[in-house]
Parts: sequence; structure tokens; C-alpha cells
Amino acid sequence: MNKIFNITELAWLLPFARAGILFVIGYYLANFLARKSEKFRGEYVSPQHIMLIKKSIYIIVLLLFSMASLQQLNFDLSVLLGSAGIATVAIGFAAKTSISNMICGLFIILEKSFVVGDTISVKGHQGEIMSIDFLSIKIRTGENTMIRLPNEEILSSDVVNLTHFKQRRLDINISIGYQTDLATSQKLLLKVAADSPFNAQKPEATVIVDNFGQSNLNLRLSMWVNKTDYDKAKDTLQQAIKIAFDQNGIPAPYPHLTVHMMQ
Repeated sequence: MNKIFNITELAWLLPFARAGILFVIGYYLANFLARKSEKFRGEYVSPQHIMLIKKSIYIIVLLLFSMASLQQLNFDLSVLLGSAGIATVAIGFAAKTSISNMICGLFIILEKSFVVGDTISVKGHQGEIMSIDFLSIKIRTGENTMIRLPNEEILSSDVVNLTHFKQRRLDINISIGYQTDLATSQKLLLKVAADSPFNAQKPEATVIVDNFGQSNLNLRLSMWVNKTDYDKAKDTLQQAIKIAFDQNGIPAPYPHLTVHMMQ
């Protein structure tokens, strides 16, 4: 004989079903609201602010729905929160470094010395900032590797922001022989800079005598370029200098050694 199940026999599953539905809704709602927060971009909202807002919204929404799910399972949240408080104190004593990094991260964000997308040089590393998080910043190097640097170390180090301003000064060092005409070389270098499509024109390019070498005179050509064109401008400018020097018969200097014979 087929046994007819009474629906009341499955009533014990209802709290689990409601808890599961609430958690799934919370998960998708947290992701949805986090993505929508990207539209908050504006003059006073930087990319790292957006990243922190996204993470905060995601955690808060998911936490609220998780608590609601636990209530459906008759969990005593007061006991849970009390236990969490004790655990938080214990973890706090064991995680002083993490707390210090969080505080330093807040100072970094408020100071705005650099933002996501800037290229920085710090502690022997150079790369583009991928993210500024609560505990660390992550940069992508020119070799396409990721470096994680704790916020505490960043705040206590000298950080060079290479892309803070719209323009950067491009310096090219050139050596010429002492027998080469200095004025002609300077005029030629200035012409090469003037003809460069990456020359910002203001400030104007300059050529100075940087120092005296043992067998050569060292010049420095300085030209201002847009920060996004820096690498390409450097490459094309050096190629143009080589071509110009070859066409005008200016040779590369070679080391000279004078030997005096004693009789």
C-alpha cells in the first residue's frame, strides 16, 4: 500500500529553505549593489574610494542577510555576538600589525598622495597601482608581476609618484668628444627635441653641460612630455638623436689613453 505523506512531516525543512533563500538573495543583492556603486564616480570620489565602497557594501549587505538566515534557524544571535566579541578581543591582541596596516591605509586614502592608476617607485619597486586596500597596496610592475606592500611600510617609506602631474621631464644623457663643437651639438639636440611629436613645447627643451668625463663631455637634453607618452617619447627621441648625429658626422666618444715613455 502506498504511504501518503502528510505535508506537516516536511515542516522541519521550511526554516532551512527560508534560510537558504535569504542567503542566496543576500549574496546576489550584495554583488548587484557593489557593482552599482561604481556609478558614484565624480570629482571627489577617486578609484580607491570606489573600491572601498564596493567592498564595504558587499560585506555589510551579505552580513545582514547572513544574520537573517541564522535567525530562521533559531540561532541566538546575542550569544553568537557575545562569542564574536570575545573572539574579536583575542584576535585584536594577536593582530596588532593588521590593525596598524588598516589605520595606515586610512591615512593613505585621506592624504591622496597617490591613487589607483598612478605609477610609483617605492622600496626598490616601480609599477602601476592596482588597488589600495585596508591592509596593503598592490602594484603591477613593468614585467607584469604583482607586488603586495603593507600599508605600514608604505606610510613610513619615501614614495615617488611618477605620474602625479600631467607632464614629466624626460632627461636624455649624451656624451660627445672634447674635439666636437659644443654649440653645434647643442643646436642639433634642440632641433631634434623641437621636431619630436611628443614635445610639450612648454616648458621649452634645454641642453646643458652636465659634467666632464675622462674622455668625453656629458650633455643632458631635457624635454617635457605627457606622462602617458613617457616611455615611447624616450625611445623615439634617442633614436632620432642617433640618426641626427650620424647624419651630421658627430662621432661617439671613445676612451683615450695617453702613454708617456720615460727615457
